[in-house]
Amino acid sequence: MNLHHRIYHYIGEITLKNGYTLKQERLPDEDIDPWLFLVFDKKGKKRYTFFYKIEQPMEVSYEKPFSIQMSFPVEEAGRVNPKMVIKLGQTYDVWLYQKFIGEVKIIRALK
Repeated sequence: MNLHHRIYHYIGEITLKNGYTLKQERLPDEDIDPWLFLVFDKKGKKRYTFFYKIEQPMEVSYEKPFSIQMSFPVEEAGRVNPKMVIKLGQTYDVWLYQKFIGEVKIIRALK
């Protein structure tokens, strides 16, 4: 599904470590597959897939927080309701596959 046609559930502020992608010269706004895992435990066993859309692409860089809209796929949202687990103001680890790559703070819910 195109990112512009997704339903977004939250606004978050994400900070990504430099070089989490194979091509370190790329910036976060150049990701062609903008999905990650929101992790609820240190072992990465409790996690949700989410897609993100950067709110101001011209202002993003690694190691500095930037605003994103977060969308949870229907499969994830149907399995466990993210609104019952995700807490506003909480900061969660962000992983790509099995690797920690940053954090996201949940700022507010949409809709």
